[in-house]
Amino acid sequence: MNSIIFYGVGQNLDMKFVDWYNDKLIPVCLVDASIGKQHSVYSTPFGNFKVLSLIEAINTYPDYLLYITLEKTRLIEITEYLCGIGIPYARIRYCEGFHEGGSCSWLDSHSINFATTANGKTTISSCCFNNIFKAMFLATGDFSHDYSIMCNYNDNLKLMLSLGYYTNCDNCVYRNVLTKHNAPVNEKLYKRFILSSGISGLDACNFNCSYCGHTEIKHGRYKYTSETDNKYDAIELFKIIEKQFDPNDVWVVCGAAELGISEYREKILSMWDKNKWHGVLSTNASVFISSVASLLRQRLLRLVSSLDSGTAETFFNIKGVDLFDRVLNNLEKYAQSGGDVVMKYIILEGRNDSIDEIDSFFYIVNNLCKKYPNISIMLSRDFNINHLCLSQRDKELNACKYFYKKCAEYNLNFSFSEDTFLKNDIAAVLDKDVRGI
Repeated sequence: MNSIIFYGVGQNLDMKFVDWYNDKLIPVCLVDASIGKQHSVYSTPFGNFKVLSLIEAINTYPDYLLYITLEKTRLIEITEYLCGIGIPYARIRYCEGFHEGGSCSWLDSHSINFATTANGKTTISSCCFNNIFKAMFLATGDFSHDYSIMCNYNDNLKLMLSLGYYTNCDNCVYRNVLTKHNAPVNEKLYKRFILSSGISGLDACNFNCSYCGHTEIKHGRYKYTSETDNKYDAIELFKIIEKQFDPNDVWVVCGAAELGISEYREKILSMWDKNKWHGVLSTNASVFISSVASLLRQRLLRLVSSLDSGTAETFFNIKGVDLFDRVLNNLEKYAQSGGDVVMKYIILEGRNDSIDEIDSFFYIVNNLCKKYPNISIMLSRDFNINHLCLSQRDKELNACKYFYKKCAEYNLNFSFSEDTFLKNDIAAVLDKDVRGI
């Protein structure tokens, strides 16, 4: 565990030291730029703490994390000063203000997202949300090079965010949506490898969902593009991750097409199990995979499946396949593992937003959730239109409100989709002031 050093001995520290201490921010010493305060003792209800110069403190505690205690109005000034004298930005933390204008766990964990552009080129980016795609890079196929690019970009972006500069992350869905209604999937800062698409062996699907604009028929399967310039092969990529990273630090997000029909399926899942990686698998659940059930039993995997309907007719209308009963049966079999199974419902105006359809969905899931409390429900918006303000879309908003009401009525485990709901959207659904979210 790193040694915490408080930077700044003044009125703000006097007022808030007890609160920070109770929040487990316990310093080994304090630092102040004023020579008059150095080599003194700072008294608190929890004991006395030495006040040192910055050089003395970091030499004494080389594993330090420097927590700035000064008021928010001085955070930019102090951060620029510390970076300017050679303190690595990765060593700087904030006792207050950081979570409101700073980084996010995607950047902190050096996430790397593999995806495919409309012209079939494999790209890398910080995360899988649309606003970040403004800062995507073409993959070279050299993992060390590509990963280094993302790490450097993430570090620079974090610094700009902390200093209050405009970035591609402004108005990011993810940074704005983590409310008490939407806890992060995992608190630990895993190194996330997000396989959205653009990976050979993970580029085909057997569904043709109406909201997915990237599929076209090819050889009886739906592919993201007909001519994909994949720079990475799924197995080779996993071998690189296996070789270069501590398995305890790896978080795999597998949302590319449908793993169930991949020729690499068992090899991928075998490596996942062997290394005990943690992660998320998005699947249409058309194929039951016993090795996925095993990962669920070991709590290594969170399974997310988008049902989007309460009847077979609507399922066919949205998904393009007549597999409603099979999918439900497979999801129940996955739930029997005791692992984390998420049933998602994407509100699609004019298709599945009627009261009757939503009631039918809850008739099914309420019975399942009674048997398997490890099932949770996720509400999502159509990512093709989620940039439109929900409060100005009456029909969609009313459907979301009714959906949330039914979840509360049945006392089901519930969350808003973190990649489609902004804070103001959640506020509109809950009829609350956004400041209370």
